[in-house]
Amino acid sequence: MLISELKKLSKQHKVDQVRFIRHGFQPMLIEVTSQQGNDIELLTDHLRRPLRVRSLPEAYAICRKAGIHQAKLQQYIPQDEACAGNSSLHQERDMTLRF
Repeated sequence: MLISELKKLSKQHKVDQVRFIRHGFQPMLIEVTSQQGNDIELLTDHLRRPLRVRSLPEAYAICRKAGIHQAKLQQYIPQDEACAGNSSLHQERDMTLRF
């Protein structure tokens, strides 16, 4: 989904949820769930490659341009043997952000 398509859906109030997804220290991806066929799509650049953002302020700016002011931050924290502690379960954190 292009940013222009996100703007259009936002104006029509058809965006259900926006998620910033980060795996470890990799750049974030922006995932959009819309009412248009209950689609889950990644935000893409003009070449239709997944848009990668390096920081939350950058992600906020993209969403604000589209009229989105709330998202969920989903972080996947990889477990390393050196820092696993008593459990080596994959940790997934989800946090609501308003901007």
